[in-house]
Amino acid sequence: AFSAGLIIGKGSVVYNKNINRFLTGDNGERTDITLTDKNITATGYNISMAIRASDRFSFGINYRSAVVFKSRYGKAEFNDEPSFFIERDNFKAELPMPAEWSLGFSVKPCKKWLVAMDANLTQWSIYKRLDIQFNRLPRNVMPKNWNNTVTLRIGTEYQLNENIALRAGYYNDESPIPYGHFSPETPSLDSHNFTFGLGYQKEKWGVDLAFLYVKGKERNASYNYYSEGLSHPVFNGTYVSNAFVGSFGFNYKF
Repeated sequence: AFSAGLIIGKGSVVYNKNINRFLTGDNGERTDITLTDKNITATGYNISMAIRASDRFSFGINYRSAVVFKSRYGKAEFNDEPSFFIERDNFKAELPMPAEWSLGFSVKPCKKWLVAMDANLTQWSIYKRLDIQFNRLPRNVMPKNWNNTVTLRIGTEYQLNENIALRAGYYNDESPIPYGHFSPETPSLDSHNFTFGLGYQKEKWGVDLAFLYVKGKERNASYNYYSEGLSHPVFNGTYVSNAFVGSFGFNYKF
């Protein structure tokens, strides 16, 4: 079987940070900037192939293209700025979502039990820099130089009876951020990920429930490529994240 699809993405951005460590307004508060844009759209595509070699074994490959979100009409507003400073500006910037290759297979040890594994190559190396180009201020370029990552996943499904299927899975997600490039606006941590699910099928209709628990590994990291004139201060931090993600699906066979 072969398939192809169109990806249409839509997003918005709200990004706030201090201008630097020294600039303050007339009241002594640190000057900061807020970047906003909305209704940013981007497109991509995906293609895949699947082969069912036997009743118990199948495999497939999938490619999802990169999707690049381009902010072209962003607004920049300054807060607590000194009287000689501008109050607002416009900006342009890009944020890429990486392409991904996936290769997987499934095997049925018995009629009711299915085991599946896949490997995902995520091409994070597309994220070279965060380049914010202002109309009136100097452009701000932050090197990223992220690395490609490989994620291995395993999952299983057991058909409890003709209506109910039980599911579980695990994968270890590797952070693409190299040493010295970690910053809080696009954080990423190595994580353990556990999935659980339940499917119920009754004749032509069915529902699926799923739950994902993401356990991030605490990371002490820094960003070493910030500069203020001739000085190059290092931005250090300790990061940790956990996530609980639930999902619900409904299907009907015509």
